[in-house]
Amino acid sequence: MDRVAFGQMPPRFDTAPPWFRVLLRLEDAALYTLRNHLPTQAHLHGDDEATADYALNERLGIYAAERMVPGGNASPYMVQHASRYLWAMDICRGKQVVDLGSGDGYGTLLLSWVARSAVGFDVSEEAVAAARRRYPGVEYRVVDLSDQTVIPEAEIGVCFEVVEHVPHAERILYSFGQRFRRLLLSMPNPIVGGSHINPHHVNDWPLSTLRAHLRRAGATHIRGYHQGLYSWRIRRGATALHPFWLLDVSFER
Repeated sequence: MDRVAFGQMPPRFDTAPPWFRVLLRLEDAALYTLRNHLPTQAHLHGDDEATADYALNERLGIYAAERMVPGGNASPYMVQHASRYLWAMDICRGKQVVDLGSGDGYGTLLLSWVARSAVGFDVSEEAVAAARRRYPGVEYRVVDLSDQTVIPEAEIGVCFEVVEHVPHAERILYSFGQRFRRLLLSMPNPIVGGSHINPHHVNDWPLSTLRAHLRRAGATHIRGYHQGLYSWRIRRGATALHPFWLLDVSFER
């Protein structure tokens, strides 16, 4: 069998509900068939490469980054990624804000231009060191979001492209509900960015599961938005078929 010869068994998608696993397995089989035509996406150098933290997806033969680095692995996704922070800036104007999973730190910098205060948190010491070096004057902290005791209260939490990276993300969402009045969240549809594509991703939740965990965390209102596969535009509405989901979540405090 070709799959056995390639040395990589199909992923299990343990975090996804059974009905969604079927779709993910079908897509994985299609990508596996086309693997020789997929881009490697490994075009960084020096410090940028270390900050982005590339990992090889051995099954598909491509490299996938854990975080976006402006000027490094920006490619077609940088405008899309930055537009999420531009969307958040108006909401965060004059507020106390924490950027959860701040990565390279450019998003925290943008938020600091309009927020009353903005602090960036990331688990990577390399990413935080790079952010402090590139954007002096903005506060960045090395923080493991799974440690609920170190997340301070704030008016707004901004959490873009993080939920899919952390195990037991439902616990983290619950801690967010205890500390923030409002949460701005984004997550890729696993169909376009699941664990079978990016080795850094561990959660393959469909939108319905994400919404359910937010409600259990105390969300009283969830407003949905979406982006296309390569589009910077953020549009109202979020369905299971949209490539990228953005949610504006209110918690009762």
